[in-house]
Amino acid sequence: MRTSTVAWPQAQQVVFLQGNPTSSSLPKVFVTVDPGSILTSRQRQLCRGWPGQTEITVAGLHFIPEDAPDEVGAPVVGLLDGSAARGLLPQSRRR
Repeated sequence: MRTSTVAWPQAQQVVFLQGNPTSSSLPKVFVTVDPGSILTSRQRQLCRGWPGQTEITVAGLHFIPEDAPDEVGAPVVGLLDGSAARGLLPQSRRR
């Protein structure tokens, strides 16, 4: 296993938010991949119907955070900044 695949998740602080993504307007980022092979057709359409969601499409072939780190990271940072501004993140996770 590649070090980055293991080290990055272990270094992150996880924020758990309550709510159901299919019925909550809690902000979300839906990352689709071109060409994409795992999340396709019916599953992708189901996810696209969730409220409060921003969809981005990035190019990638295998491990998307490594293939397109800036394209994935920028919308996530924007989502977290906006969530913090609206008071949706726990106090200890705000910058």
